[in-house]
Amino acid sequence: MTSICHSKTSVHCYNRIGGSVDKPKVREILDEITMSDGLTLQEIDGKYQFMTNAILGIREERNKIIPRESEKADVLQEQLKDMMSPAPSVNVYSTKTITAGVELTERNRPYMIFATQSLKLNVRFVTGADFEETRQLLLTESAKKENERTLYWLCTLAKDKEDLLQEIVRCQTIKNRHLNETNKEIQAYLRAQQDMAEEKKRDLNKLLRDAWNNSEIIFRGSPQQVNADTYKTVALKQIAEKVFNKYPMAATSMKGDCVTTLAKYADITTIPTALNPFGIIDTKKGIIDPSYSAISELKDFIAYRNETTGQELTTHFEKDPYGWSKDTIRYLVALMLKASIIQIRVAGKDVTVFGETAVDAMSTNNNFNKISISLNTDGELSVPELLKAAQNLTALFNSGRIAPVKDQIAQEALKKMTRFLPQLNRLLPDFEHFQLEGLQLFKQAINYAQRIKDTEGGDAAFLLGKDADCYEAFRYAIDICNCDKQSNILSSLKHIEKLTADSKKLPGLQQLANYRKQMVNVDQLLSEFVGNPYLYKVASEITELKDQVDSYVNEACIAFQTECNKAIAQTKEEITHTEGFGKLTETEQQVIITKTDELNLEYSSPTLDNLQNMVNKYTTYYIQGGDVDKIRGQVKELVAKHAPAVVTTPPAAPQTPPADPNGAHEPAKQPRQMKLKRSLTTRDEVQQVITELQNHLDDVSEEHPIEFSINE
Repeated sequence: MTSICHSKTSVHCYNRIGGSVDKPKVREILDEITMSDGLTLQEIDGKYQFMTNAILGIREERNKIIPRESEKADVLQEQLKDMMSPAPSVNVYSTKTITAGVELTERNRPYMIFATQSLKLNVRFVTGADFEETRQLLLTESAKKENERTLYWLCTLAKDKEDLLQEIVRCQTIKNRHLNETNKEIQAYLRAQQDMAEEKKRDLNKLLRDAWNNSEIIFRGSPQQVNADTYKTVALKQIAEKVFNKYPMAATSMKGDCVTTLAKYADITTIPTALNPFGIIDTKKGIIDPSYSAISELKDFIAYRNETTGQELTTHFEKDPYGWSKDTIRYLVALMLKASIIQIRVAGKDVTVFGETAVDAMSTNNNFNKISISLNTDGELSVPELLKAAQNLTALFNSGRIAPVKDQIAQEALKKMTRFLPQLNRLLPDFEHFQLEGLQLFKQAINYAQRIKDTEGGDAAFLLGKDADCYEAFRYAIDICNCDKQSNILSSLKHIEKLTADSKKLPGLQQLANYRKQMVNVDQLLSEFVGNPYLYKVASEITELKDQVDSYVNEACIAFQTECNKAIAQTKEEITHTEGFGKLTETEQQVIITKTDELNLEYSSPTLDNLQNMVNKYTTYYIQGGDVDKIRGQVKELVAKHAPAVVTTPPAAPQTPPADPNGAHEPAKQPRQMKLKRSLTTRDEVQQVITELQNHLDDVSEEHPIEFSINE
């Protein structure tokens, strides 16, 4: 066994005095030699050695290994996990750490690198040739609602990674297949394969890191240039703050004993700053601010559910866009109970005061998960609050004069809700269908109305007298109902949407180009209306757009009929002027003319159905094998039917052929072309052929042959 050092080889290959040594070139030459069939030169422990023939078989086995996609993906996953460990995380708003899950997409298949909790970083490595196509795809995908928490990290490779992955898989596979090998030379070869795999992994690592430095983060349809550092320190941080945009409402993580500590202060004017980090408690006035943003968010969630559990509340507000801590959520709920905003149910018992039972039920997260929470509609109402409830009921529902007494407010509200609630439920499917901007507010109005009805009006005084959100929700829903009753705005939107959607199904005929352009504009306007929460303020514009769309359809019907009938008329003209058409009998010509006259589009009504029918009819005229093709084929058959049985073409002028080496000339042939009909169906046609042949009996010879062909 002979050993060769790489440096000595370099000297032998470049032995000129003063000449530089291109070591990578030398390495490339040696690698080519080691891969040559029949040679046993291998790099072992940094030296090149000629091995015995024992390694030829295992090297051939290695070369036959075809790496599977899953094996290459495993290598790439392992590499990416090593490069990104630990999972990328950022600190937002100074007090919260967000850790992103990581997912690798390779050949359109996702592979999880780190589990996703809130944000997901989807990593893709592409070559420069595939960059723009992938970028456009991700700009679209990232804008979809289901991907609103996904950051797409698109990294551009300087070269394809495929060769590196294949070599790594081959090296690892051959090594794993022969773990129990006893031959020392083969053992040395396997060690070299392991070393090569590590070297290729280092090359892959560098290739991927270089791609990081030439990359973009795409989030919700917006791209951002990043590198290996700024993807996390800038892009991930900015995006995390966008996703958790409501975290600042309750950015302080309270201690685990916050609820029990709060209970020790019967006089809230003495509560220390540590128990009042958000300033919700006005220690000078001794009141809790029920309008504080975080409390409003909790109240809206409870109102939407009517009743929720502590676990459901915690689960919802731990996630984005809040990200509040469990202890902070308990603290806020405790303040709401203390301010009589909510009531809780513990072991089937309703609790409306922040006393011993409530404190014990909310002292730990486990206990808190088991309680039920609902808004407190039985809180004590002052005379001004009852008066406000009566005034709001009158203002909203045109009620007569109502005394500021809870029972009378309840009776009147129940009558109104009995009629009002069906109106809201009738319109709700349309709101949900369009996902209108005001859907959440509309649903809140339904929930409030349902609560008043379920309690036989008992909650009305509290909701209308103390809950400003209830008044706003009712005001919005009433404006929508009144507007729809007068202008049918939701029916108009559905009409516009249906025509717009059906118009997209029309084929791309040139005659419809202007109509398609008009409907694109209509679609944009429809999107604007759907995104406007105050539909009742643009009712006249919606009605106007509906009328305009109907006008567009009518104009399209007329224009399409006119243009297509003009094209059909031109087709009729072409058919009746076909060569040989004049030789047809009068009866045959009339049959063809009658069929062409049947090609006609009729305007029956100014509707999209009529336009679709005309389009379908026109398309069947001109498709391959359609009515026009059939008429033309019939004309061709009739013309052929009347064609002569035989047509003879005189011979062309003779041409002198080239002379042979002796100067002699071959006699030039002057053939006469005779075309026969493919099918002779009458005695007269047969006689025509015989007569024509007899006419040329004296002319036919070796130099003047007759050549036959079939007249198609």
